[in-house]
Amino acid sequence: MELTPLIERLSLSKTVHGDDGFEIHRGVLAEREVVGIVTGMGTEYATVGITRLLDAVAVDHVVVVGITGAVDDDTPIGTLGLAASERGLTRVLWPGEPGAGGDDAVLAAAAAQLREYFAGTRTRFDLPLAPDGTPFQRLVWDQLLAIRFGETWSYGEVARAIGRPAASRAVGAANGKNPIAIIIPCHRVIGSDGTLTGYGGGMPTKQWLLAHERGDVQVKLAL
Repeated sequence: MELTPLIERLSLSKTVHGDDGFEIHRGVLAEREVVGIVTGMGTEYATVGITRLLDAVAVDHVVVVGITGAVDDDTPIGTLGLAASERGLTRVLWPGEPGAGGDDAVLAAAAAQLREYFAGTRTRFDLPLAPDGTPFQRLVWDQLLAIRFGETWSYGEVARAIGRPAASRAVGAANGKNPIAIIIPCHRVIGSDGTLTGYGGGMPTKQWLLAHERGDVQVKLAL
């Protein structure tokens, strides 16, 4: 993997060398002071050392570049991984889930918009999306994008909206397979009786996201 062009694209400079084989680049990205931590040993290994390394560098945001070119974003619900192709964002990964990396421009845009979402300044995402799924799953995921910030729909309402009123259970299954959580807002789908039902990121995360969108003041989710 050629790291120098990536560092240049991120506009990182003022290189310092860290312990344990890490190469640290500081600079500014999207008007935020950032630190880029580069390692040839992979993102999972890099993440292990981030807390210790950042004791010495006070910054707003961290970009971790490993053998996958991954970009991770620390959020109130944990460190989310992002995966993308040239066609668009393909996955949002829950904390500890492998597979991050891909197209740098898409990853940077997704990370920036997620930061705005968690800061309460963005209610709608504007990103190229390229989730991998069956035609029915993609039909459901497209419909989820119509659920506005702060709203909730039932599985039955989604089924009726896609013209399949008897397919509530299949809608639930497709909802559970959504690979781009938060951005494709499957957390906004609840049971017809108002129960939250399941969520890939865990029920506390779903509760946190819905409360965030209601405008409730919250602390960082305890993980």
